[in-house]
Amino acid sequence: MSTSSPPQPCILRPHGVTPLGVPLQWLYRFRDGMARQGHTVRVAQMAFDRIYALERIASGHASADPVLRKLALKLFYAYQGERDLHSGNTA
Repeated sequence: MSTSSPPQPCILRPHGVTPLGVPLQWLYRFRDGMARQGHTVRVAQMAFDRIYALERIASGHASADPVLRKLALKLFYAYQGERDLHSGNTA
């Protein structure tokens, strides 16, 4: 008989924000945009692994798709905890 407690479920913050402070909606849009460019993005890993997320964001920013580049920049600022320069809103 094991005395350890069962694993706890992953709990996201209110309004679909990851533990790193990034809206899930942005991550899903980014994943879809990257898929259109032929790149794989693991949303769950981006939600918890800042280094992985920044590597994927750099790839997205290097894309020829201007919408994807803009979203990559927005995500970059969100991961940095900085103000989104395009809208004046905090992430």
